[in-house]
Amino acid sequence: MATQEELPPNGPRRPIAAAGTREHPYAHLLPIVEAELACGNRVLSAWGRSDKLLDDRSLTLAQPFHVEDLRRAFRFPANIHLYAILPRPGHPLDKPRMLMTDVDRYVTIHAPLPADWPHGDGRIAL
Repeated sequence: MATQEELPPNGPRRPIAAAGTREHPYAHLLPIVEAELACGNRVLSAWGRSDKLLDDRSLTLAQPFHVEDLRRAFRFPANIHLYAILPRPGHPLDKPRMLMTDVDRYVTIHAPLPADWPHGDGRIAL
């Protein structure tokens, strides 16, 4: 059992499962969406498929992820990654964004990148 000194300031972090279910392949990411909604974020587009050939699922949030809050609230499995994506030169329709994705499956939560993002693109530690 953990001592008080070993626990995060707001209590123990909840583990995120490594996979969803067959019926709901995104089920393991629902606690993340719920946490974002509790922080005032909202869903722009609910879970859906973006590629008819892949069994992908994605959801889009209106605001950037609350990264520090998510780090304090959850323990993420090795297959859940968070990325910052900057627009590619010469692609005016690209928008800066964040992706929380299950790299073992085609399941992703999209969110905008904060306007004052100072870190460039790439993987963000969870």
